[in-house]
Amino acid sequence: MAHEDSILYNARYWELRAEEARVVADTLNDPEARRLMAEVVDTYEKMAERAVVLRELHPRPRAAGSTSP
Repeated sequence: MAHEDSILYNARYWELRAEEARVVADTLNDPEARRLMAEVVDTYEKMAERAVVLRELHPRPRAAGSTSP
């Protein structure tokens, strides 16, 4: 797998993980557990932001003969 295909470069992957963690956090009654899950959500959101940056820093090369931007 090329590094550009890694989940590190996939913002949508991290956004979905954040949403899943948010759903889990909403089901928790323990305040400390909710706080910890909020940290997980924050981390996933930061990973999504980082994925965008990585994609900008390392764009995929265009296929030979491609005319689209």
